[in-house]
Amino acid sequence: MSVLPQDQVFQFLTDKNGNINMAGASTTATATFTFSNAIRASEITRINMIIIDGQIRPQLFGGEAALTTGLDLRIVDDKGVVRIDYTDQQGIRNNDEFGLLAGVDIDLDSVANNDALRVRWTLAKATKDGGSHSVFLGPRWVFQCIRRDNLVGVTSLEMKIQGEFVT
Repeated sequence: MSVLPQDQVFQFLTDKNGNINMAGASTTATATFTFSNAIRASEITRINMIIIDGQIRPQLFGGEAALTTGLDLRIVDDKGVVRIDYTDQQGIRNNDEFGLLAGVDIDLDSVANNDALRVRWTLAKATKDGGSHSVFLGPRWVFQCIRRDNLVGVTSLEMKIQGEFVT
């Protein structure tokens, strides 16, 4: 079944000011980046993430020291109840821990000292009949990434939701 362009979801998670870079110049430790739609329900199939930084290694976060608290990834319903906590209140503290959720590629660029960590997190679950179940977000439900550490040393961290509107 085809999806009309206006029904496709392919949007960045943003903070309350519309910023998409979860790292960079921000010195505030805690910040919440979200995707939500006030009117339409959506079916989310994938989260795409990219971290750009110098000398990315598995035990670091980007190219910086591992985080103390990390990133929390969760879905909150329209009443404020956490429905799914993908990181189980543990947070993602280093590059290696993204592998607990998703496929991860690290591209090293020793000349420019600007490595990339690409994460493709498929949320759909295969079913016995060959189909799949994706994650359903009702209207006003929120997919959140809560950054609990300062990422001022990381060049860039961005996440994009992929899926479709279903109502």
